[in-house]
Amino acid sequence: MNILGIDEAGRGPVIGPLIIAGVILPKEKIRTLEKLQVKDSKKLTPRKRTYLAKKIKKISKYYIKRIDAPTIDKLRQESINLNEIEKNAIADIINRARPDHAIIDSIDIKPRRFEKEIKKLIKYQISIRAEHRADTKYSIVSAASIVAKDQREREIEEIKRKYKVEFGSGYPNDPLTKKFLSQLDMNRLPDFIRKSWATIKNMQKTGGFLDDHRPNTKSHHNNTRNVQKRRHNHLRHYTHRNIRLGPIYRKKCIICAKFHTSAHQRS
Repeated sequence: MNILGIDEAGRGPVIGPLIIAGVILPKEKIRTLEKLQVKDSKKLTPRKRTYLAKKIKKISKYYIKRIDAPTIDKLRQESINLNEIEKNAIADIINRARPDHAIIDSIDIKPRRFEKEIKKLIKYQISIRAEHRADTKYSIVSAASIVAKDQREREIEEIKRKYKVEFGSGYPNDPLTKKFLSQLDMNRLPDFIRKSWATIKNMQKTGGFLDDHRPNTKSHHNNTRNVQKRRHNHLRHYTHRNIRLGPIYRKKCIICAKFHTSAHQRS
């Protein structure tokens, strides 16, 4: 019995391609992955990931589906959401690999529904198992995760070399990514940027600046509010006021309007 593991890398970033990878092995050879100590790619250093990716490719047959930023934007303009894009890519890998059984890291909050939707796209009878965090439970999916992550990292480094830029990981919450995006002309974005992402649309609305880099014309007010947001759970901070609840006084946050856990008796 041949078993195929499938996982992706680059679903959330605003920069670079989405990579879906499949790794297939006979069931009796999956122990080889366990001997290599293959595990979830996110728990590995880049160096270890690269080393394991080479080993995995040598002992297995693997498949890579690359979806670049312009293609993602085009499909989303055609009302094809990211889940549908991934499902089609996953089905394409299964149809090419033709395993007896496939294990997929589920992108749907309902894995059983996801299994049924994938089966509709497969051209032959197959058993499919979709699970959340499958890359932490099955070594064959961990192997696919490593191959996908390694491929995306290679492509990201190639983009940086080609354009002589530095933008970190490409995720919207990465400070280096934010800094890089804030320096771009929103009307002339390079083709490795996902222009359909909310991050970019918000920047276009605000003149090309993310919150962290937007010119601050009300610095005192904004800084005060930022400090309040960062520290609003500190009970003795000035954003809290005493509220009497029967014989007990508690601290109520004026930012989130919630009572926090500490309380003290009325003195």
